[in-house]
Amino acid sequence: MRIRKFLFVIMFAAIGFAVVSCDMTTVISPRIDVSRQLVRTNLSGVCDTIMLDDSLNIGDTVRMGLLLNGYYDPLVSFVASADESKVHLSLNWPDTLGGITPESDPAHAKLIFIPDSVSACLTTLSYVPVEAGSHQINLTLTSSAKAPYSQGALQFNIAVRKP
Repeated sequence: MRIRKFLFVIMFAAIGFAVVSCDMTTVISPRIDVSRQLVRTNLSGVCDTIMLDDSLNIGDTVRMGLLLNGYYDPLVSFVASADESKVHLSLNWPDTLGGITPESDPAHAKLIFIPDSVSACLTTLSYVPVEAGSHQINLTLTSSAKAPYSQGALQFNIAVRKP
């Protein structure tokens, strides 16, 4: 009887090893972390700090700190998008910082990273609402991680009123 139990345990362990993948690679989706406080500058030049869900006036400029993290995998791209007729977006990425390809367009919130060069970075998203209403802003970060872990996304709405 003991031999049968022993053989059963050995067979169970062998089947378990056969089913489990030997790929020990850690895969984590890239993440976008947003600053809790944003800096707003109104048309008169007055600066203050606001929260993400605070209302804005047309023409306010809001600067939002972002941490883009690919963890174990290098970043491929980051794009912020919105209806361009309602909200103007841009990213702070000085030329001296490097790490992005010529196809990048920080003035229109698009970064394409040089392959295998950037795993994490800090940047600032600036947005200026030009029309009243509720507007959605989408943030999409892509890394070289295997699908379905290669993309991280975040979206938020801003409420804009006429001054």
